[in-house]
Amino acid sequence: RRKLPVLPLHGRRGSLNAFAEAVATGMLPTPDISGANNIGTIELALTSVESAAAGRRITLGG
Repeated sequence: RRKLPVLPLHGRRGSLNAFAEAVATGMLPTPDISGANNIGTIELALTSVESAAAGRRITLGG
């Protein structure tokens, strides 16, 4: 299991806070969630679709 970071602000409030911080500091915000963090989620979704289309069990990563 991977421990997820606790995000103090989320949704619109989090986006606006990140924008305000970027303007104030001149730095681009670092994303809390990136594509690299979600590779496993994408793999699961695509493998699920493939499994349903093939009508058989497919092992993740295989």
